Amino acid sequence: MLRNEISRVLREAEEGERFEITVNGRVVAELGPPRTQPRGTDWQTAHAAIHAIRARHANDTTFWSDIGGRPGEIPEDPWERAAKRST
Repeated sequence: MLRNEISRVLREAEEGERFEITVNGRVVAELGPPRTQPRGTDWQTAHAAIHAIRARHANDTTFWSDIGGRPGEIPEDPWERAAKRST
């Protein structure tokens, strides 16, 4: 069905309908509108996660070396770093 009616299915998904994509009767994917939380980062959650990681690895020099930082500092965002290099 999806192959033959992709335009209709995408329109319905945009309007809120959710679909299960199956292969041989097994659900392999879901298609629908974005979840209720907007895309992007929940900064409070990210901030808390960063601090938890920092605390857990405070004295782990291998960890800090792997991510390109020093104990106690928040490393540069790798996606932002990659974007800077590509411009």
